[in-house]
Amino acid sequence: MRQLNFNFSGHLSLLQQAGKIFLLLSVVLAAYCVWKYEETEQELSVIRAHQSKLARVQSDASATRQNAEVLSAKDEEIKYANRVIDRLALPWDRLFNEMENTVDADVVLLDVAPDAERGRISFTSETRDLSTMLNYERRLAQSPLLRDVVIQSHQVQIQDPQKPVRFVVAADWLRKTQEQLP
Repeated sequence: MRQLNFNFSGHLSLLQQAGKIFLLLSVVLAAYCVWKYEETEQELSVIRAHQSKLARVQSDASATRQNAEVLSAKDEEIKYANRVIDRLALPWDRLFNEMENTVDADVVLLDVAPDAERGRISFTSETRDLSTMLNYERRLAQSPLLRDVVIQSHQVQIQDPQKPVRFVVAADWLRKTQEQLP
């Protein structure tokens, strides 16, 4: 009869460890996205309540000079509230889904910086080599939500023994509502 040899030492290959780290980072990023989404939903309801209150105050105000100054301040608050509501109404879910679809095991997404006012978004990422960086940029360029995708900067991290490439990709973000998107 053959002797069975069991190895319970649990040594994981570097690729398995990297996969587990990537999975953990993905779960953390997903949890963060859900948390931020819930937080912005709460802010949106507070802002809408505040906006309706401001609208009632505005309609009840008299035409006196003092009330005109109050109305001017209220108008600014309403404009600000409308800008915030417009930001919250952007298709954040679709953007996050698109980001998840473009990232693969060779690309680590470090930072996402959307600028809703200007319709720009930038991604800071890290990968093993320049060709993977270029492939990632091409995948982003194929997204229906992004246009004018460019690599703004890249740098080989020489202090890291694996010498990964850290880079920033910027794009124009198509700020259409969920109904307008294909």
